[in-house]
Order: sequence, then C-alpha cells, then structure tokens
Amino acid sequence: MKDNMKRAPFSTQIDLSKFNMKDFAKASDEEKRQQEVMGESTTFLKDGLKRLRKNPLAMGSIIVLVLLILVILRTSHGLCRRRHGGRAGDPYTSGRIDKRIQTDA
Repeated sequence: MKDNMKRAPFSTQIDLSKFNMKDFAKASDEEKRQQEVMGESTTFLKDGLKRLRKNPLAMGSIIVLVLLILVILRTSHGLCRRRHGGRAGDPYTSGRIDKRIQTDA
C-alpha cells in the first residue's frame, strides 16, 4: 500500500524507511561519560575573543586602529583650540571677539 501512495514532490514528511532504527538507540553510559569529558561549551563571544587573541596579525591591527583613533582625537582637539583662540568648547566665539568686547566696555 505504501508503494502505491505517491508523495508530493515538495513534501516535508520524512520517509523513515530509509533510516536504520538501530542508529537511533539510546546512548550508553560510556557514550554519556564521553560527552561530559569533551569540555564546557562556550558562548559565541567568548569563543570569538579567544580566537582573536590567538591571531597576532588581528591583535596588531586592533592596536594600530586604537592608536590611529587616539591620534585623530588628539589632533582634532588641538586644531579646535588653535582655531578658536585657545578655547575648545565654544565654536561661536574666538579670542578676538572677547578682546574687542572687553575694550569697548
């Protein structure tokens, strides 16, 4: 009767006759112990960081990137101070405007 039934070509049903049921037997005590000995599972982030630390080229690249960012931040802060009369916080006033206001008063 099963041979007479045609399966739909895109069916999601699994044909169990293709599998050996002995492969699905319960694990023995030895197999369970072997699974425990394999080690602890790690998270995706932990595993990624561990692999990153082992890669010297990647670590060197990260150090270079951090140094570049620090240099960029330092120089942009210095340019801002030079451009605005020694005050880095207020971009709308410069030292010249402050001096002119003081002389008029």
